[in-house]
Amino acid sequence: MSTSLTLMIESLVALTTHIDKFLTAERVELKRMTCGHYRLYIPVPPTFTKADASQCQAVLANLPVACNAFSAGGRINAVTVTDDMEGQPLTVSL
Repeated sequence: MSTSLTLMIESLVALTTHIDKFLTAERVELKRMTCGHYRLYIPVPPTFTKADASQCQAVLANLPVACNAFSAGGRINAVTVTDDMEGQPLTVSL
């Protein structure tokens, strides 16, 4: 399994375990980028705040990923988790 895919799964588990608002997300998207790495996209409910976004950073601090909150219209709409190694050669193990 790809190291990037494993990171995204670990990130999703960590976020849903520590931040209850992620459990109410309409959907979760796991997208494979053209470089072979994966990104995790989670649309968040309207009650999601900047404090929740900061908590995401803290929850994922021990993983080599970046957590980005996207806002529009004065509220956060989604959180994206990206692999820090994106753009570098992919590590695959069987």
